[in-house]
Amino acid sequence: MKYFTVLCLLLSINAFAQEESQFSWPREIQKEDAVTTLYQPQLESFEGDILTGRMALSYKKGEGELQFGALWFSATMVTDLEYRTVILNSMEITQTRFPDASEEQSQKFSRALEKEMESWDVEMSLDRLLASMEMVEERRDLSENLNNDPPEIYYRTQPAVLILIDGDPIQEKTDDDNIEYVVNTPYFLVYDKKTKNYFINGAKWWFTSKEVLSGWNETELIPENIQKLADQIMEMDSISQDSAMMAMTEPPELIVSSKPSELIIVDGEPDYAAVEGTSLLYVKNSEEDIIMDINTQEHYILMAGRWFHSKTLK
Repeated sequence: MKYFTVLCLLLSINAFAQEESQFSWPREIQKEDAVTTLYQPQLESFEGDILTGRMALSYKKGEGELQFGALWFSATMVTDLEYRTVILNSMEITQTRFPDASEEQSQKFSRALEKEMESWDVEMSLDRLLASMEMVEERRDLSENLNNDPPEIYYRTQPAVLILIDGDPIQEKTDDDNIEYVVNTPYFLVYDKKTKNYFINGAKWWFTSKEVLSGWNETELIPENIQKLADQIMEMDSISQDSAMMAMTEPPELIVSSKPSELIIVDGEPDYAAVEGTSLLYVKNSEEDIIMDINTQEHYILMAGRWFHSKTLK
């Protein structure tokens, strides 16, 4: 493999790859019995004459195990505004990270990579580079606006249903002056101004409460005007009916939340079973994948795309 190909890999992202179609991802550097695989770089900044970025990589020597890591790089660029080009003047690998490598091993690996590319100059389009950095900034702005707060987690050992409201309840008037309809939930949820009660229709049951987020109890006393409105709306729209609730034979506990939330249900006290060949246990009597590590006594569960852990399920 030519070193030019390796260096272009280190400085390219999608925009460059479309133009330099002969380069594909990932790319391998083979030296003696070791293979280093470099994956598509992510540019981070281009300020003054310094370009920085990072990339994932893997390393395998002989018959040894495949190791994954990451590296960060900083490159000095010479810009030609007349011809709208930038040329790599020098490149430094500022950091490499392998989980099982010592600091000395990481530095040795960085120096070896730098040596492969120190004598080469690479030219690329300034406009394509600037366009790529604009995309990086847009993605950064988007990620900064994401809400990464963990959800509220409810744990129950009896039948329960979680009903979510998208933020604070938004109540809109209906044709009946005494009834307001909560529009930011898929469930039929209304407020009766006459009795000052909220009502939810869930599967085979009705529930009522003085507070929208707490105190829900099953009821058979449904005001006639609310029942009529429910029949009309359910005939026109597809109102959410929780599938788990539809299968229940008795009214469940109703949990209503206006924040991102998750519900863990275990059928009674947790019934643990061993995962063969490991030091792990799992909870048999739950539809959730609840794992317990015997060594740390920690429970683990994957919800909403993230892992959570706790000493106790309660």
